[in-house]
Amino acid sequence: MQDAIQLDRPTWLVEGLVSSSLTLLSGKPKSGKSGLVQGLIAAILRNEPFLERPVLREVRRIIVVGTDPDAVIEYRDRLLDAGVTVEEAGDRLVIVKALRLNAELCRLVAEELRPAAGDVVVLDHLSDMEGDFNSQADVANVFGNIRAATGEAAVVVLAHSSTAVGQNGFSSKKPLGSTVIEGKARWIIHLEPRGASQRILTTRGNSGRGEVLRLETGDHAADFLVGSVETPEEAQIAGRRSRNKSTLEKRAEQCRWYEANCKGLSKAEASRRLSKEFGDTMNTWANRLTPSGWLGQMLARR
Repeated sequence: MQDAIQLDRPTWLVEGLVSSSLTLLSGKPKSGKSGLVQGLIAAILRNEPFLERPVLREVRRIIVVGTDPDAVIEYRDRLLDAGVTVEEAGDRLVIVKALRLNAELCRLVAEELRPAAGDVVVLDHLSDMEGDFNSQADVANVFGNIRAATGEAAVVVLAHSSTAVGQNGFSSKKPLGSTVIEGKARWIIHLEPRGASQRILTTRGNSGRGEVLRLETGDHAADFLVGSVETPEEAQIAGRRSRNKSTLEKRAEQCRWYEANCKGLSKAEASRRLSKEFGDTMNTWANRLTPSGWLGQMLARR
């Protein structure tokens, strides 16, 4: 029982962001996952805060295991580009190239690198795991092997999220589209691009209350600046307001276009032109032009 209630062990490596146990970082390909982790590594090596939050544990080593063919070169070059010096990295940074995330790799990590408390282990990438992403047994084996190999180290595992868009117009945030993986991970960070220079970072899990961070990207892939921090409820309200504003602006533009190009035409001809210009069917535009439709109401007020 004594081992089960180690209250002196910190819950976080970085408060509210990176667990001292296992953190799963998900996001679409090219969303900036590796860059975010490289920013974390740079902050640890340089004894700096990460996303304006202090690193709460003293880190002995950072062990990066990359299954991507260019992982070693990419991590090295990006960290150097971010300003990390060879002296700062020293023996604290270990980058290992691997072919497959399987039991054999985990055994080699355990025997040759011997991660322990005070270490951080980064596994890039879960998509190279052995087995079926949606199999309870396969996923349990992978996570069990990871924990057995890494001991008391803090672990960060990167995973792609789905790029397929569903009926609601959104793609899944589930890591590798797998409900099984999502359920197995106790703390998840999800990164989404917003244009060329912004990212939305969402945290969720059962290690604390989640947050939504709006990030600005810097000159380097590992540079992220915090623009704002919100609760999920606040972010949802802000998103709804933004969508409502966008809808109103779009409708005002369509109303102006109608007045410039359709005024005096029959409803059928106006509907045909609106359909050709903005999409949707002629019947949809005909309904919008009725006195009870939004376009009919806007035109009546002008």
